[in-house]
Amino acid sequence: MNERKKVNLPKPKSLKKICDNLWRECCRARAGYKSELSGDTKILQIHHIVNKPNNRLRFELLNGICLTRAEHIYGIHSRDTVIANKYRKRILREIGMGRYAYLLAFRKGIYKTDLKAVKIYLEEQLKIIKGE
Repeated sequence: MNERKKVNLPKPKSLKKICDNLWRECCRARAGYKSELSGDTKILQIHHIVNKPNNRLRFELLNGICLTRAEHIYGIHSRDTVIANKYRKRILREIGMGRYAYLLAFRKGIYKTDLKAVKIYLEEQLKIIKGE
């Protein structure tokens, strides 16, 4: 009997993962590739300001802030609540209460998300941010 061998091709990235990467790149580019708290350009990560219970908040560009890895891990996600709260307050001062209230408004909603449309939107926003 002639058996065919299965070819193991790499899986294409999921559309959600592609959108996550585009969102992060938009936030980094918007911040000028530096921390929005310290201005440092060391290893950068993007933090969701408001928890992301839905894709509306997950891919909202205003819900991202560019931080160094240290600010993100040892500041925002510190096990020491005093340190974590200090960083959260710094972020709120940086973004302003208007932006924070805008983001909170999306927290309880249930939204249908067309990830193909999100991808196109984020690609366009990245071009605008980079001035292309």
